[in-house]
Amino acid sequence: MDEESLEGIAKKQEDMKQWENAYETYCQLYSKNPSDDILSKMAWCASRANLLTQSIQHYTQLTINQPQISKWYYGVGYQYYMQKNWKEASEWFKKALVLYPDYFVVKYRLGYSLRQLCGTKQVLSRSEFWQALKQFDECDAIWDKMSAENQSKNASVYADICYHKGKMLFERKNLLRAAEYLNKSLEIKPVDNDDCKYQLAKVYYDLDEPEKALAALPNNSHSYYVTELNISILVKLGELEKAASLLTKHLQQRNKDYLHRELAEIYLKLEKKRESFQ
Repeated sequence: MDEESLEGIAKKQEDMKQWENAYETYCQLYSKNPSDDILSKMAWCASRANLLTQSIQHYTQLTINQPQISKWYYGVGYQYYMQKNWKEASEWFKKALVLYPDYFVVKYRLGYSLRQLCGTKQVLSRSEFWQALKQFDECDAIWDKMSAENQSKNASVYADICYHKGKMLFERKNLLRAAEYLNKSLEIKPVDNDDCKYQLAKVYYDLDEPEKALAALPNNSHSYYVTELNISILVKLGELEKAASLLTKHLQQRNKDYLHRELAEIYLKLEKKRESFQ
């Protein structure tokens, strides 16, 4: 089959999101015409088909062929990012940013990768935590310089940046700024942003603003941690009977010692000593 026919087939397969088939077709085309343009399409389709090893190989070759183009370094890093290989991803994102310092999405992904490298314990003692926060701060500066059109194109990415920055500010106990960024994320992406709503509810709870915390909680969530925060908020609001009822029901699905202890404490506040003892 000639090159023109193969290219037409590959484009149709891409349009139909048949990524693995498109990848194989571009591979055939590359054997006839080994150009960087076709190699970039192979790398892209392999990534979409979750053929990450092949995609890494192709994007790496592109960095050799065209070392001045930051997109190829980002392409390598993104495949490692998808594998949750945060260290390798970070290194490649840094290379992309050397060539294009204001590469918005790369700064975001670098910040996220660095934060993941911190783990969950003593995160404030890790240099990666502060490096990640610096990336998100610089994303703010880039966002402020964007045209309205570019802000519209990048709105979803910036909503994610605000969410992750808000979480990190919460970890620093900078509660007011955490609330500011989490609210900003929700303004940009009000739908399908339940994790952000949960984080905002936690911030308001720690700010001793239980009414705002309750209003921030995501509706119709089945996550155990949302239910447990809801119970804590109700206790802080003094709605003890409602908290006890919700917790009793919750214990049927999640029979944990700490929840029994919390229920006992609620009953003590209600002066129901027998129920608390049980």
